[in-house]
Amino acid sequence: MVSLSVIIAATLLLTAAAHKVNIIYHNRDIAVKACSTYLTRTATLHGKKDKKGFCNVKAQQALGSMANCLHVLNQTGSIDSFLDSCKHTNLTRAQFDAAYLNASTQLVNTTAVKGFNTTKLFYQPIITPKKKIRNYKDSIGTRFINFNYASWYGIVLIGYWFALVLVSGFFNFLKFAAPNFVQSLNSRIVTKYRKYVTVPATGSKHHAEIKTYFKVFSMVVPTRAESLMIFGWVVLAIIFNCVSYHSVSPNTVWKYKYAEMGRKIADRTGVMSLYLIPPTVLFAGRNNLLQWISGWKYQRFLILHRWVARVTTLLFIVHAVGMTFNGRGIGKYQQRNGRPYVRWGYVGTIAACLMCFQGLIFLRRKAYEYFLLGHIVLGVLYMVGGYLHVEKDGYHYFYMSAFCLWALDRVLRLVRCATFGVKPAEVELIGEEMMRVTVDKPTWWKAFPGCHAFVSFMRPSCFWQSHPFTVLDSVDGKLVFLIRVKGGVSHGLYKFLSKQPNQRATIKVSIEGPYGAHNPSSRYNNTVFVGGGNGIVGLYSIAMNMAKKSKASQRIKIHWGVRNYLNLQWFYNELQQLSTVNVDTTIYVSDCQCPINTRFMEKNSDSEEDEKSSGDEKSGSDHVSSLKASLPHIEFVEGRPNAEQIVQNEISQTISPIAFTTCAHPAFVDDVRKAVVNNMDKTKQRVDLFEEIQVW
Repeated sequence: MVSLSVIIAATLLLTAAAHKVNIIYHNRDIAVKACSTYLTRTATLHGKKDKKGFCNVKAQQALGSMANCLHVLNQTGSIDSFLDSCKHTNLTRAQFDAAYLNASTQLVNTTAVKGFNTTKLFYQPIITPKKKIRNYKDSIGTRFINFNYASWYGIVLIGYWFALVLVSGFFNFLKFAAPNFVQSLNSRIVTKYRKYVTVPATGSKHHAEIKTYFKVFSMVVPTRAESLMIFGWVVLAIIFNCVSYHSVSPNTVWKYKYAEMGRKIADRTGVMSLYLIPPTVLFAGRNNLLQWISGWKYQRFLILHRWVARVTTLLFIVHAVGMTFNGRGIGKYQQRNGRPYVRWGYVGTIAACLMCFQGLIFLRRKAYEYFLLGHIVLGVLYMVGGYLHVEKDGYHYFYMSAFCLWALDRVLRLVRCATFGVKPAEVELIGEEMMRVTVDKPTWWKAFPGCHAFVSFMRPSCFWQSHPFTVLDSVDGKLVFLIRVKGGVSHGLYKFLSKQPNQRATIKVSIEGPYGAHNPSSRYNNTVFVGGGNGIVGLYSIAMNMAKKSKASQRIKIHWGVRNYLNLQWFYNELQQLSTVNVDTTIYVSDCQCPINTRFMEKNSDSEEDEKSSGDEKSGSDHVSSLKASLPHIEFVEGRPNAEQIVQNEISQTISPIAFTTCAHPAFVDDVRKAVVNNMDKTKQRVDLFEEIQVW
C-alpha cells in the first residue's frame, strides 16, 4: 500500500508541474505572441469567428502579415513555434513560405491608407516596423519570462522540502542500518552543532509546551532545527517574489508602470502559490509517504503544513493586490470584478484567510470538533474557488493534483478502517481520570512499539470523530488503549461509564492505524526512558519490546513520574510485568499524602489473606507499604522528578552512547530536552534524544 501511494502521489505532483499547459515560455513563443498582439492591435486581419485566425491559408492578409512579422523579428525557432500552434489547421511550412513571398510584394502601411479603420476587416498584409515589433517583444517578453521565474522558483520551493526529506530519510535509515556509525559521530564539532542547532528548542526551552504570547496568541514553537528549516524556506519564498522583475519603457502593453508591475507581481505570486497547494495538502495527510521516508513525526509535518499554508495565503493576498493595481491602471477593475472567475478567486482567498485564523491553536483546543468541521467546509470553498479561478488559464491541474492527494489519503484511511472492521471493545473506567479500552486484534494487524492509532467510538454522539491514542500491545491478541479523561469524547465516555455497573461497558469501535515512526532507541546499548502520567504507555511498549530482545550488555531504564500512588492503579498490571524483564524502573510520586483507597488494594491483592487485611482499619501508609511490597522490582522515590538531575546522573554513569526517550506532560518533556542539551557535551559518548509526545 505504501508503494502504491508513493507512485500515485509522485505521479500527480509531476503531472501538475509538467502537463501540456505551457508553463515555461521560450523566446520563440514570445516572438509569436508579440507579432500576434501587434497585428491584432494594428488591424483586423481575420474574422472574429474565424477559429483558424492567423493560421488560415484562405486569409492571406493574416497569414502573410504574420509571416512577414516573424521574418522581421528573426527570432530563432519562432516560425516552427507558430507552425506548431497551427497544428489544428494542418498548416505546412510550404504554405507559410508561399504566404510570406506573396505578402512581401503587397505590404502596406495602415497609416497611409485613406479611411483605414482598425475594427473593419482589412484585406491586405501590413508592414511591421522593426523597432516597434522589438519593443512589443520586449514588453510582452518580460511578462512571460516572469511566468518562467514563477515556475522555476515554485519548483525550487517544493524541491526544498523534498531534498530535506531525502537527506533526513538517509540519516534515519542509517540509525537503523548502521547504528554504530551514527553513534560514533561524536566529534567536538558534531556535538556543538547538535547542542546549538539540531537538538534544542528554538528559544531557551519551549517546544512541546504551548507557548502563549500577549495572553491570547498561542502556538506550538518548533525545535531550533525546524525553525531554521522554516526560516530558510520563508526567506527563499520572500526573495523569489522580490527579484528578477524587469520594467520596459516605453511599454506597448501597459501605459502606466504601476499597472505593469502590479500585473507582474500578481503573476509571480499567483503562479508560485499554485505550486505550494499540493504540498500543503500532502503535509496534512495521515498517510503521508514523506513521513515514512523521512522518519519525521506527524507533528512536524503539521507544523510545516501550517507555515506553507500561511505563505500560500499571503501570496494569494499579494496576487489580489497586484491585480487591483493592474486593473485600475488599464481601466478594467470593475469589469474584472464582475466576472465569475474573479469572484471565485475572492472566495478561495477569503477561505484561505479564515482557515489560517481558524487553525490557531487556542481555537483548536477550545472546540476541536467545530474546528474540524469548519476546516473541512472552508477547505472545500478554498479548493473549488481556486479551481474555478484558474481553470480558464489551464492551471487547474494544480488543484486536481491536490484534490487527488487528499482523496488518496481519505481512501487509505477508509481502507484501514474497513479492513479492521467495527469490533466490540471492553471500556472500563479506572479511578477518576483514566479509561482502559481493550479490543480483539486481527492477526494481520501488526502494532510496533510506540505506534498510535485513531479510535472511533460507535456512539450516536461521537461516531464520526476519530482521535489518536498510543497502542499498548501488552496482551496477546488484544489491543489496549489507556485514555486520560479530558474534554470532548473522553468526557462523554466518562459520564456514560460512571453510570454503568462496575463502571464498565461494551462499546463498538473502529480503529485506523497503526501510525507513527519507529523509535531507534533499541539500537543503543544504554537507553533511558523518562516519562510522566499516561506518557508511560508508549515508553513502556518500546522498553518491553527492547527488553524481550535485548542483549546482556544492553541497559534499559525507566523513570516515571506520577502525581500520587493512586495513579498506579490503571497501570498496575503492566508494572507487574516489568518483573519478568531486565528493566530498571524508578517511579517518582509527587503527592505522597493522597491515600490509596481500599478498592485499589482489594482489586490488586494476590490472596484471600491480603484481601482480608486490606480493610478500612488499615492505614494509608500500610496500603503504600503493601503496594511497594507487591512491586519489589521497582524503586519508589517520593517527590517530583528532576529532569536535570536524572539526565545528569545517567550521562555521568554511561560508558557507551546513550539515548533518552521521553513522553510526559509537555513542560516536563521540555525540561528533559533542555537537560539533554545542557549535558550532552559533558561526556565522550554520544547523547541522543527522541520524543514520543506529539502536540497537534
